[in-house]
Amino acid sequence: MFDLLIESWYTSNKSVKVIDFESTYSLRISFSGWIAFETRDYTITARDMDGYPKLEINQGFQYVEVGAGMGGFIKHLIDKKVEKKPIVIDPSDYTRMKKMLYFAENIDLTYNLKERIKLLRERCEIVLDPDKVRLINSRVEEAVRDNKELIGLADVVVDNYAARMWAIYPLFLVNQGSIEDIEISMLKPNGILVPSILSPS
Repeated sequence: MFDLLIESWYTSNKSVKVIDFESTYSLRISFSGWIAFETRDYTITARDMDGYPKLEINQGFQYVEVGAGMGGFIKHLIDKKVEKKPIVIDPSDYTRMKKMLYFAENIDLTYNLKERIKLLRERCEIVLDPDKVRLINSRVEEAVRDNKELIGLADVVVDNYAARMWAIYPLFLVNQGSIEDIEISMLKPNGILVPSILSPS
């Protein structure tokens, strides 16, 4: 049982926060529709497919997403019925996020916000379902170190504002170049790396 609390409503930025006192996780829900988890180290976002680079899905490809968070790409692959189980590499606590989102569904919010929260919970459930997704619940450098079979496995590796972005911050011991090298190592010879289009300032 998680010890959850709804923090008082914010009139200035029109948002509400769900705090889990057993962890560093908090769930920020903006009335504008923006929803994200905040941890001590990073933010976990929920980009839909229009927030990803354009990518044609090949049914027979092996896809890996680094730092999937609550984004829509993995659910998109499942909906497309890809033949090979997608791989998610992400240290986020999906079980905790799912339970916090379920809690948030019972907050007095608009219908559209509740539907959005429900969708994000369903995305977490997909990532947690071993029949649909292989979840490697660690950072990418640890995942490749501990799972050598990942090397040369993927047709496509997607990193959409994930590990390469957060590597610019001092608390991470691996820099952007190293992260990119690790992601490239997972690709087949003709594989495709789909990085975010973000350029750090």
